[in-house]
Parts: sequence; C-alpha cells; structure tokens
Amino acid sequence: MTIRSLAASSLLLLLAVGCGPDTSGRVKVYPIKGKITMNGGPLTGAIVTFSPLDGQPVATGRTNDQGEYQLTTYDPLDGAAAGNYKVMLYKRDPASVAAAGPPAHGVDAEGTPAGAHTGNGGAATASDSLIPDVYTKADSTTLQTSVKAGDNEDLNFDLQ
Repeated sequence: MTIRSLAASSLLLLLAVGCGPDTSGRVKVYPIKGKITMNGGPLTGAIVTFSPLDGQPVATGRTNDQGEYQLTTYDPLDGAAAGNYKVMLYKRDPASVAAAGPPAHGVDAEGTPAGAHTGNGGAATASDSLIPDVYTKADSTTLQTSVKAGDNEDLNFDLQ
C-alpha cells in the first residue's frame, strides 16, 4: 500500500467516524415498561413523565389502550437513565381540546406541547387534566420510582 493510499484510507475512516450521530453528553439509558391503572381500569392516552431527582435527563412516554407505557429519553422508546424519579401523569379532557380549536404549531393532537406534561401559553394546563391534580405536578405527586441498570419491566402505578 502506498503512502497516498494509506493517507486516503485514513482520511475516509476519520470522515466516517465523524459523520455518526453526536451522542456526547448522553447518559446510558435502560428500557422501561409499565402499566398505569386508575379506578381499577387502564389509564389510556396519558402522558407519563419521569422527573429526575438525581440530575439525570427527563424521560417521557404515553400510555396505550391497555394503560401500558414505555419511555423515551433520547431516541424513541430507548428508556430512562438509572436514578430516582418523581412520576407525573397528565391526560387532557377531550372536551377542552375540542373547545380550544385546532392545535397550535408544536402542539400534539391532544393539545399538549410536544415533550411536556403540561402546557403554557393557552395550551394544556394541569386543571384540564382528567387525572387528579396531585399527580400532574412534580412538587405534589406522590408517585416515585427508581430506575436500575438493566431492564425495568414492571414499573406499574395504580391511581386511586
């Protein structure tokens, strides 16, 4: 191999490494699965927010028709970082969504700002939630959990 070929190969390798996604500053996350019930049945269409107590990033998700959720921190359904969290839940009343009209830019079909459990500027507020207010705010929620290294498959919550 000539010096010119070696230099060209090295340059291509450096460019390929430099073109990957920037993951600097990311902490390791672990898969999260759980189920949320309220009054004995699944809580469907609720936004789930894991608010960190140990400086790790926020993780969010949404419950499906069975009340099951998975969390996202960086990439879809990648999970949450290890540590302790307060858990907040939010589900907007469909009647308040209809009364508010079409969603604004950056607001999802439920009227909730993307990535947020409550809105501002005319979007969703905790008082619009079908879930008791105690669960909608970090300073009042009684729901807490710990995420450990590895799979966390039974992070279930039953609201009364």
